[in-house]
Amino acid sequence: MISSLLKGIVKIDFILHCLTGLRIGGTAGGKEIGGVENIVIKDPLTQEPYIPGSSLKGAMRARYELYKGYSLSKKLTVRMHLCEDQNCEVCVVFGRMPEFVEGTQQQSGQQILNLTRLRVWDAFATEDTKRRWSTFGSVEVKGENAIDRITSRANPRFVERIAKGSEFECKMGFFIFDDVRDVERLRVVFEALKFVEEDYLGAYGSRGYGRVSFRGLKVRVFNTDYFARPSEPANVREVFTGDSLSDVLSSMNDVVYGVKTFLGLEG
Repeated sequence: MISSLLKGIVKIDFILHCLTGLRIGGTAGGKEIGGVENIVIKDPLTQEPYIPGSSLKGAMRARYELYKGYSLSKKLTVRMHLCEDQNCEVCVVFGRMPEFVEGTQQQSGQQILNLTRLRVWDAFATEDTKRRWSTFGSVEVKGENAIDRITSRANPRFVERIAKGSEFECKMGFFIFDDVRDVERLRVVFEALKFVEEDYLGAYGSRGYGRVSFRGLKVRVFNTDYFARPSEPANVREVFTGDSLSDVLSSMNDVVYGVKTFLGLEG
């Protein structure tokens, strides 16, 4: 049985820096000016690009499943790992969903209790990036060609990408229940981020898009008293601050110990 007594929330803040152009696709009612059909997703109010939390979380999960060798369910229309093991680190950290029979909307069996530990919020541009965008623009239009191998006929396409050097403020929340293993599962979050950093985010990564780095990390833990008395410093503890994922991964023992002791989960 999954224990469900909330002990605290770990908040993770960092900056996502675009090392190359980044493409996370959006939708448009028609072809954009200049013939660009493949536009990036933008905030409908500001028309500024942003990074959906679902895109980052999905990339983290997919890379973690790949590099750790997790099996993929054959019962879903989308191939991903899903199991009923209540101790599976992928399903516990990133979430479970009801299994569906492929091609139908009928549940196959009992709905799985979902106590997803990780929340990933949409990431919006830093103020410095917005100032740069106001001068140089937020996106570039990259022309590409597919060449017919027999006729040499070109098939041009134009792809929109978020400009290299853009930065986004990323925020995550990780729920700690009354299970000491939840604190250990924090490692999964940072390892999954590292897998994304070493690979790519978004589309067309094999063509050089989507290289990112994660910088300026801060990890804080909030106990449940915080929600009744948020102004009391004793209800929040910073357990890590550093420049890179390598820094936090090398300090994970200290991070885990800090969270455990603050929440009274030393056992």
